[in-house]
Amino acid sequence: MLDAPLTGSEADGFEIARTIVGYANKINSTEKIGLHYTGGTKTMAAHAYRAFLSLNRSPKPVFSYLDSRTLRICIDDLENQQTRMFPAVLDKPPSLETILALHNLEWKKGKEPQRQPIAKDAAIAFAEIHGKSGMGEIWRKWCQQELGKKLKKGGENSLWKPEKDLESHRQLNLQFPPVAVPDNMIQVLRNCLDSSVVPQDNVGLVE
Repeated sequence: MLDAPLTGSEADGFEIARTIVGYANKINSTEKIGLHYTGGTKTMAAHAYRAFLSLNRSPKPVFSYLDSRTLRICIDDLENQQTRMFPAVLDKPPSLETILALHNLEWKKGKEPQRQPIAKDAAIAFAEIHGKSGMGEIWRKWCQQELGKKLKKGGENSLWKPEKDLESHRQLNLQFPPVAVPDNMIQVLRNCLDSSVVPQDNVGLVE
């Protein structure tokens, strides 16, 4: 698999085509090559496809993509002018590392994800509450207006403050007007997350 960087040229169809042709010409002309054009932008897909067709290689290139609606891999058969489709079924789900590798990415050293669930009981309880009409919207508004304004660098639409600053913030108001957190959510917060109940946590709740 070749990585063809398009830094700054993702919308330039001619540059995309020139880059693709340049990389493809480095591959032995007797080898079969292919383009899997799932993802990227419409410009990338269209001009990469056009570039591959212009190569006039033998055997002809193979084109494929993932149909996300049906979860099938679609392969364009240029010889017979038809598209063959196969179920994209795996014996087990791919790992996050595999998905990243397919995009030529990897975890930052020392920044690997937490493998064990954190506050699992709270997550389950909140999922159940969010299934009830209107609850999800109330929670989002409270998060934006209370959490966002107090715990983000430049207000509700910016990035979170550094972790040391988050740890030093002691109180959050559950009755922040005009949004009041419903009693069932307050109960979950009290039982699972509040520092007055779970001493190792650093955030207290004010009703």
